[in-house]
Amino acid sequence: MKHDEQQDFLEFLTTHEVPPADLIAVTRKDILFMFNKTSLLSKFILLQTLGALFTLSFCPQFGVGLPEGHGITHILRIYGDGACAAFCGSLFLLSGTALASFVMKQDEVFWIWKRFKMPLIILPSVFWTLLMFFNITFKFNPETVIYHIVWITSALLTEEIFLYLKNLSYKGELLKLKP
Repeated sequence: MKHDEQQDFLEFLTTHEVPPADLIAVTRKDILFMFNKTSLLSKFILLQTLGALFTLSFCPQFGVGLPEGHGITHILRIYGDGACAAFCGSLFLLSGTALASFVMKQDEVFWIWKRFKMPLIILPSVFWTLLMFFNITFKFNPETVIYHIVWITSALLTEEIFLYLKNLSYKGELLKLKP
């Protein structure tokens, strides 16, 4: 039996078969993105931040924003704090994610989400949870802890759903990529 394995290995080494073109393309693109992962992730996070900052121009959050009070979301306050928190959280993260997905190439966004899904969920969660904690601690806004929990939950769910749906329509060669 050992002789058969050695024979098979020798045959493998001496054959001149070329891997499928799809496999070569996927591997090359994955390697290219891996070598540029810092710039890709930086671009993604920068675009997310720009989109989030844009929302502060009309919907103040964490005690920061151009308009006084609750901006345009005072309309949502009619339906309760939960509706306002869900809208603000969704808008805050979704605007940046949408901006990143429109500015960056579809392959890049797909690759980032496939490779760094958990850090992209955990990192914003920790960051915005800290902002909310400071908001409550320094009493910038009279929002409750429940308000902030609804805010972060809706923000993360909206981002997850948006990128999931966007990646469903992805038809590129990176589909063959294993996480």
